[in-house]
Amino acid sequence: MAIYTAGGNTDHMILNAKSSLFTNTFSRSSNNSDFADINGFNVEMTATHSSAKILLMVELSIEGNGGQRLGFRIRAHNNSTNADEYNDFRAPSAGSRTRSLASLQPGGGNQLRHLSMNVMWTPGNTNSYTYTVQCAAEGSQPQYVNRSQTDSDSHSVFRACSSITAMEVRA
Repeated sequence: MAIYTAGGNTDHMILNAKSSLFTNTFSRSSNNSDFADINGFNVEMTATHSSAKILLMVELSIEGNGGQRLGFRIRAHNNSTNADEYNDFRAPSAGSRTRSLASLQPGGGNQLRHLSMNVMWTPGNTNSYTYTVQCAAEGSQPQYVNRSQTDSDSHSVFRACSSITAMEVRA
């Protein structure tokens, strides 16, 4: 697949693509806004060229207690060095604010929110990386993935799925 730019130039070809559909539900409570993996919500990618960029796209169905803020980031785990690399996937430091890639304020009850995150990253090597979505909540509040807070058993209450996609793009 090619990404066409003005004038029909195909400078940015998709060299490799991996995607994972997360259909399970997940819930956890934060401890002082700590980030933790959404277990099983990840994708692994090995770039074929060290100069390539990795385009990460996340579509997340999420909910929590009404009025409590939630934060999200992507953890890039270098499977070759066993190290985590976050710096390109969260906001810069600003006082005591928690650094994240995205955030939202849930409505609670049987609502379900949708969140999209997109990042272009250059790892600069051909190591294997596992990209995992992490979440945190204000204080010790709960987070729910692919289900609502109350998750009532009713035909009018929905469950959803989430996805993460990694694409290697020729630089």
